[in-house]
Amino acid sequence: QERIELAIVPVGEIVPLREVDWVLGKTPLDYTPREIINYHEKIMKIDFYLLLGVDSVAVLVIIMAFIVLIINTKFRNQKLIKLTSPIMNIVILVGAIILMISVLVYSLEALVANEREAGVICKGKIGLLLLGFTLGFGALFAKAWRVFKAFTSQTSKKIIITDLQLVAQVAVFTFLDASIYTAWQVAWPTNAQLRNVTLEEFRVGSLEVDLIQWQVYSCESDKPYFIYALLAEKALLLLFGGFIAFETRNVHIEALNDSKSIGISIYNVGFCC
Repeated sequence: QERIELAIVPVGEIVPLREVDWVLGKTPLDYTPREIINYHEKIMKIDFYLLLGVDSVAVLVIIMAFIVLIINTKFRNQKLIKLTSPIMNIVILVGAIILMISVLVYSLEALVANEREAGVICKGKIGLLLLGFTLGFGALFAKAWRVFKAFTSQTSKKIIITDLQLVAQVAVFTFLDASIYTAWQVAWPTNAQLRNVTLEEFRVGSLEVDLIQWQVYSCESDKPYFIYALLAEKALLLLFGGFIAFETRNVHIEALNDSKSIGISIYNVGFCC
Protein backbone atom coordinates (compact mmCIF):
# COMPACT_ATOMS: atom_id res chain seq x y z
CA GLN A 1 0.00 0.00 0.00
CA GLU A 2 1.26 3.49 -0.88
CA ARG A 3 1.51 5.97 1.98
CA ILE A 4 1.74 9.72 1.46
CA GLU A 5 3.83 11.68 3.97
CA LEU A 6 2.44 15.10 4.87
CA ALA A 7 4.33 18.13 6.13
CA ILE A 8 3.25 21.59 7.28
CA VAL A 9 5.18 24.31 5.38
CA PRO A 10 4.39 28.07 5.48
CA VAL A 11 3.08 29.34 2.14
CA GLY A 12 5.63 31.18 0.00
CA GLU A 13 8.59 30.26 2.18
CA ILE A 14 11.53 28.01 1.55
CA VAL A 15 12.08 25.83 4.61
CA PRO A 16 15.16 23.62 5.04
CA LEU A 17 14.26 19.91 5.04
CA ARG A 18 15.46 19.45 8.59
CA GLU A 19 13.07 22.16 9.79
CA VAL A 20 9.96 20.76 8.13
CA ASP A 21 7.26 19.88 10.63
CA TRP A 22 6.37 16.32 9.51
CA VAL A 23 2.96 15.12 10.65
CA LEU A 24 4.25 11.68 11.67
CA GLY A 25 7.02 13.25 13.71
CA LYS A 26 9.95 11.92 11.65
CA THR A 27 11.49 12.33 8.25
CA PRO A 28 10.07 9.70 5.82
CA LEU A 29 12.39 7.18 4.20
CA ASP A 30 13.52 7.81 0.64
CA TYR A 31 13.22 4.06 -0.17
CA THR A 32 10.70 1.25 0.23
CA PRO A 33 11.51 -0.77 3.39
CA ARG A 34 11.74 -4.56 3.05
CA GLU A 35 10.68 -7.09 5.65
CA ILE A 36 13.51 -9.16 7.11
CA ILE A 37 12.73 -12.91 7.38
CA ASN A 38 14.91 -15.13 9.55
CA TYR A 39 14.43 -18.85 8.77
CA HIS A 40 15.41 -21.50 11.33
CA GLU A 41 15.11 -25.30 11.33
CA LYS A 42 14.73 -27.01 14.70
CA ILE A 43 14.24 -30.65 15.67
CA MET A 44 11.09 -31.23 17.70
CA LYS A 45 11.79 -33.08 20.96
CA ILE A 46 9.46 -35.10 23.12
CA ASP A 47 8.24 -33.19 26.16
CA PHE A 48 10.60 -33.90 29.07
CA TYR A 49 7.88 -34.61 31.63
CA LEU A 50 5.98 -36.88 29.25
CA LEU A 51 9.22 -38.71 28.51
CA LEU A 52 9.98 -39.00 32.21
CA GLY A 53 6.52 -40.39 32.93
CA VAL A 54 6.63 -43.02 30.18
CA ASP A 55 10.18 -44.09 31.03
CA SER A 56 9.30 -44.33 34.73
CA VAL A 57 6.42 -46.68 33.93
CA ALA A 58 8.71 -48.78 31.70
CA VAL A 59 11.36 -49.05 34.44
CA LEU A 60 8.67 -49.94 37.00
CA VAL A 61 7.36 -52.73 34.74
CA ILE A 62 10.91 -54.07 34.29
CA ILE A 63 11.44 -54.13 38.07
CA MET A 64 8.11 -55.90 38.60
CA ALA A 65 8.95 -58.43 35.89
CA PHE A 66 12.26 -59.22 37.56
CA ILE A 67 10.51 -59.69 40.91
CA VAL A 68 7.98 -62.10 39.37
CA LEU A 69 10.83 -63.83 37.56
CA ILE A 70 12.64 -64.45 40.85
CA ILE A 71 9.46 -65.72 42.53
CA ASN A 72 8.66 -67.96 39.56
CA THR A 73 12.18 -69.44 39.58
CA LYS A 74 12.45 -69.87 43.35
CA PHE A 75 9.05 -71.56 43.74
CA ARG A 76 8.96 -73.36 40.40
CA ASN A 77 8.37 -76.72 42.11
CA GLN A 78 5.28 -75.51 43.95
CA LYS A 79 2.15 -77.22 42.61
CA LEU A 80 0.33 -74.05 41.55
CA ILE A 81 3.32 -72.49 39.80
CA LYS A 82 4.30 -75.81 38.26
CA LEU A 83 0.87 -76.03 36.65
CA THR A 84 1.43 -72.69 34.92
CA SER A 85 4.68 -73.92 33.28
CA PRO A 86 7.54 -71.98 34.93
CA ILE A 87 9.77 -72.20 31.86
CA MET A 88 7.16 -70.57 29.64
CA ASN A 89 6.53 -67.97 32.34
CA ILE A 90 10.21 -67.05 32.13
CA VAL A 91 9.95 -66.64 28.35
CA ILE A 92 6.88 -64.41 28.75
CA LEU A 93 8.62 -62.25 31.36
CA VAL A 94 11.75 -61.92 29.24
CA GLY A 95 9.54 -60.79 26.35
CA ALA A 96 7.88 -58.18 28.57
CA ILE A 97 11.27 -56.88 29.73
CA ILE A 98 12.51 -56.59 26.15
CA LEU A 99 9.37 -54.68 25.16
CA MET A 100 9.94 -52.20 27.97
CA ILE A 101 13.58 -51.83 26.94
CA SER A 102 12.36 -50.93 23.44
CA VAL A 103 10.36 -48.10 25.04
CA LEU A 104 13.53 -46.81 26.71
CA VAL A 105 15.43 -47.07 23.43
CA TYR A 106 12.68 -45.07 21.71
CA SER A 107 13.23 -42.33 24.28
CA LEU A 108 16.86 -42.02 23.20
CA GLU A 109 15.66 -40.14 20.12
CA ALA A 110 15.53 -37.07 22.34
CA LEU A 111 19.34 -37.24 22.65
CA VAL A 112 20.37 -37.92 19.04
CA ALA A 113 22.48 -35.34 17.24
CA ASN A 114 22.32 -36.56 13.63
CA GLU A 115 20.51 -38.86 11.23
CA ARG A 116 23.07 -41.65 11.59
CA GLU A 117 22.45 -41.97 15.33
CA ALA A 118 18.70 -41.75 14.78
CA GLY A 119 18.97 -44.54 12.19
CA VAL A 120 20.69 -46.83 14.71
CA ILE A 121 17.89 -46.19 17.19
CA CYS A 122 15.28 -46.92 14.49
CA LYS A 123 16.79 -50.32 13.77
CA GLY A 124 17.24 -51.09 17.46
CA LYS A 125 13.73 -50.30 18.62
CA ILE A 126 12.11 -52.21 15.75
CA GLY A 127 14.25 -55.28 16.43
CA LEU A 128 13.56 -55.20 20.17
CA LEU A 129 9.83 -54.70 19.57
CA LEU A 130 9.68 -57.74 17.27
CA LEU A 131 11.67 -59.92 19.66
CA GLY A 132 9.74 -58.92 22.77
CA PHE A 133 6.36 -59.30 21.05
CA THR A 134 7.16 -62.77 19.72
CA LEU A 135 8.59 -64.06 22.99
CA GLY A 136 5.78 -62.68 25.12
CA PHE A 137 2.77 -63.53 22.98
CA GLY A 138 4.31 -66.64 21.45
CA ALA A 139 4.95 -68.21 24.86
CA LEU A 140 1.51 -67.19 26.15
CA PHE A 141 -0.25 -68.71 23.14
CA ALA A 142 1.94 -71.82 23.26
CA LYS A 143 0.86 -72.45 26.85
CA ALA A 144 -2.78 -72.05 25.90
CA TRP A 145 -2.30 -74.33 22.86
CA ARG A 146 -1.12 -77.15 25.13
CA VAL A 147 -4.22 -76.75 27.28
CA PHE A 148 -6.34 -76.67 24.13
CA LYS A 149 -4.83 -79.94 22.88
CA ALA A 150 -5.24 -81.61 26.24
CA PHE A 151 -8.86 -80.65 26.83
CA THR A 152 -10.22 -80.94 23.29
CA SER A 153 -8.60 -84.22 22.28
CA GLN A 154 -11.11 -86.75 20.98
CA THR A 155 -8.87 -89.75 21.62
CA SER A 156 -8.39 -91.71 24.82
CA LYS A 157 -4.63 -91.68 24.32
CA LYS A 158 -2.80 -89.45 26.76
CA ILE A 159 -1.32 -86.37 25.10
CA ILE A 160 2.04 -85.21 26.39
CA ILE A 161 3.44 -81.87 25.24
CA THR A 162 6.63 -80.92 27.04
CA ASP A 163 7.92 -77.46 27.85
CA LEU A 164 10.79 -78.13 25.47
CA GLN A 165 8.33 -78.56 22.61
CA LEU A 166 6.63 -75.28 23.51
CA VAL A 167 9.99 -73.48 23.66
CA ALA A 168 10.79 -74.94 20.23
CA GLN A 169 7.54 -73.48 18.85
CA VAL A 170 8.41 -70.03 20.18
CA ALA A 171 11.92 -70.43 18.77
CA VAL A 172 10.44 -71.11 15.31
CA PHE A 173 8.43 -67.87 15.42
CA THR A 174 11.48 -65.98 16.69
CA PHE A 175 13.62 -67.40 13.87
CA LEU A 176 10.94 -66.40 11.34
CA ASP A 177 10.95 -62.83 12.70
CA ALA A 178 14.75 -62.69 12.65
CA SER A 179 14.84 -63.93 9.05
CA ILE A 180 12.31 -61.38 7.81
CA TYR A 181 13.94 -58.54 9.75
CA THR A 182 17.44 -59.42 8.52
CA ALA A 183 16.29 -59.66 4.91
CA TRP A 184 14.52 -56.31 5.32
CA GLN A 185 17.61 -54.55 6.64
CA VAL A 186 19.79 -56.06 3.90
CA ALA A 187 17.45 -55.26 1.01
CA TRP A 188 15.96 -51.91 2.07
CA PRO A 189 17.54 -50.76 5.36
CA THR A 190 15.57 -48.66 7.79
CA ASN A 191 17.00 -45.14 8.03
CA ALA A 192 16.02 -41.96 9.83
CA GLN A 193 14.92 -39.01 7.71
CA LEU A 194 14.15 -35.48 8.86
CA ARG A 195 10.59 -34.54 7.97
CA ASN A 196 8.95 -31.10 8.27
CA VAL A 197 5.92 -31.01 10.55
CA THR A 198 4.83 -27.47 11.49
CA LEU A 199 5.94 -23.95 10.61
CA GLU A 200 5.68 -21.26 13.29
CA GLU A 201 5.96 -17.51 12.76
CA PHE A 202 7.15 -15.03 15.39
CA ARG A 203 7.23 -11.29 14.68
CA VAL A 204 10.34 -9.72 16.21
CA GLY A 205 9.69 -6.15 15.10
CA SER A 206 7.60 -4.18 12.62
CA LEU A 207 9.84 -5.29 9.75
CA GLU A 208 11.41 -8.52 11.08
CA VAL A 209 9.93 -12.04 11.30
CA ASP A 210 11.36 -15.31 12.64
CA LEU A 211 10.15 -18.47 10.89
CA ILE A 212 10.79 -21.74 12.74
CA GLN A 213 10.40 -24.97 10.78
CA TRP A 214 9.95 -27.84 13.22
CA GLN A 215 11.23 -31.24 12.12
CA VAL A 216 11.11 -34.81 13.44
CA TYR A 217 13.14 -37.94 12.74
CA SER A 218 11.05 -40.48 10.85
CA CYS A 219 12.02 -44.15 10.48
CA GLU A 220 11.62 -44.97 6.79
CA SER A 221 12.43 -47.72 4.32
CA ASP A 222 12.44 -47.56 0.53
CA LYS A 223 9.96 -50.44 0.18
CA PRO A 224 7.20 -51.44 2.65
CA TYR A 225 6.96 -55.12 1.65
CA PHE A 226 8.74 -56.50 4.70
CA ILE A 227 6.67 -54.29 6.99
CA TYR A 228 3.52 -55.78 5.48
CA ALA A 229 4.93 -59.29 5.91
CA LEU A 230 5.69 -58.71 9.60
CA LEU A 231 2.29 -57.12 10.23
CA ALA A 232 0.55 -60.04 8.51
CA GLU A 233 2.53 -62.53 10.60
CA LYS A 234 1.65 -60.74 13.84
CA ALA A 235 -2.00 -60.49 12.84
CA LEU A 236 -2.13 -64.25 12.21
CA LEU A 237 -0.43 -64.88 15.55
CA LEU A 238 -3.05 -62.74 17.34
CA LEU A 239 -5.87 -64.48 15.48
CA PHE A 240 -4.45 -67.84 16.52
CA GLY A 241 -4.27 -66.64 20.12
CA GLY A 242 -7.85 -65.41 19.97
CA PHE A 243 -9.03 -68.77 18.67
CA ILE A 244 -7.15 -70.66 21.40
CA ALA A 245 -8.54 -68.32 24.09
CA PHE A 246 -12.09 -68.86 22.87
CA GLU A 247 -11.72 -72.63 22.76
CA THR A 248 -10.23 -72.85 26.27
CA ARG A 249 -12.57 -70.38 27.95
CA ASN A 250 -14.44 -73.15 29.81
CA VAL A 251 -11.41 -74.89 31.29
CA HIS A 252 -12.27 -75.23 34.96
CA ILE A 253 -8.72 -75.32 36.30
CA GLU A 254 -7.93 -71.66 36.97
CA ALA A 255 -4.15 -72.10 36.80
CA LEU A 256 -4.48 -73.46 33.26
CA ASN A 257 -7.12 -71.09 31.96
CA ASP A 258 -5.36 -68.12 30.35
CA SER A 259 -8.27 -67.15 28.11
CA LYS A 260 -9.01 -63.90 29.97
CA SER A 261 -5.36 -62.84 30.00
CA ILE A 262 -5.06 -63.61 26.30
CA GLY A 263 -8.26 -61.71 25.50
CA ILE A 264 -7.10 -58.60 27.39
CA SER A 265 -3.66 -58.77 25.75
CA ILE A 266 -5.12 -59.05 22.25
CA TYR A 267 -7.53 -56.20 22.95
CA ASN A 268 -4.71 -53.94 24.17
CA VAL A 269 -2.60 -54.63 21.07
CA GLY A 270 -5.33 -54.74 18.46
CA PHE A 271 -7.53 -51.85 19.60
CA CYS A 272 -5.51 -49.65 21.96
CA CYS A 273 -2.16 -49.49 20.16
